[in-house]
Order: sequence, then structure tokens, then C-alpha cells
Amino acid sequence: MDLYGRIVVESSVPELVANKIGQTIDHVELLEQFHEGRSIGIVGAVLGFHSGEVGIADLGDELRIATWPGPWSGWNVAIRA
Repeated sequence: MDLYGRIVVESSVPELVANKIGQTIDHVELLEQFHEGRSIGIVGAVLGFHSGEVGIADLGDELRIATWPGPWSGWNVAIRA
């Protein structure tokens, strides 16, 4: 993947994201949410850094930012196959 763009982080972002400033994103994977075994659709992404992965998603109109995989399985979210 070619290097391009930059990440702009506001001063009020969670520490989990602020700790990634200056790091290269190694990979991005889409997050899909499920309800009763059926896909609701793509709700976010997992950003992979050399120091770990961070999930960012809109779940029920609430922005969730957490380490991956961390609490995500409890939110019926998985990396899109």
C-alpha cells in the first residue's frame, strides 16, 4: 500500500486514538454488525498499527472506539469475511 494522506486528531479524542499519532496504518478491515444471525451492514473499521488494532464504529447511533478485539464480540460485530 502506498503511503498517502494523514490522520488529523482533535485534542478531545480518546487516549486510545491519540496514542496512534505518528504511527503508520498497516491494514484496514471493515466491521460488520449482526442481529439474530443476519447482517445489518458495515458499521465501521478496524485500523491496524504495529502497536495493536483499534476498532471504530457507529453502533446504534453511538460512536464506539475500542481496542480490537476487546469488547467487540459483545456488540455482535465481526471483521467482514
